Amino acid sequence: MKTELKIKKHINNEGQTETAVSEIRDYTGYIKTNLPPSSKRSDSDIKNAVLNVIKWNSSIDENKIKIKVRDGWVTLEGYVDWEYQKSRATYLAEDIKGVVGVNNLITVVPVITPALKEKINAAFRAQLLS
Repeated sequence: MKTELKIKKHINNEGQTETAVSEIRDYTGYIKTNLPPSSKRSDSDIKNAVLNVIKWNSSIDENKIKIKVRDGWVTLEGYVDWEYQKSRATYLAEDIKGVVGVNNLITVVPVITPALKEKINAAFRAQLLS
């Protein structure tokens, strides 16, 4: 597989050249970035901040998520019941000061209760009879 990296450069209002990655394809690994000194935090501070923001989010059970941080890169592992919970965990972690990137390895394991299964089956039966 060939890795493609597209970079955009432009001049900001202060006349300085800024560089940004606009697209990455077929890349596996880490990309090292440099944060301004005011944004740098220790990995343990970042881990605690991510854990706290997930705890405060009522849609995600923090007991199902394991958080690892290495050089500002957050790795989320564990399982959730719904895809939106997995996406929300990424969104919350990305918003933490000092986070360089997020690798979301959370697995979605849907829980279908007998009552929900019966409702689904009833809906299919009703559709077939109509």
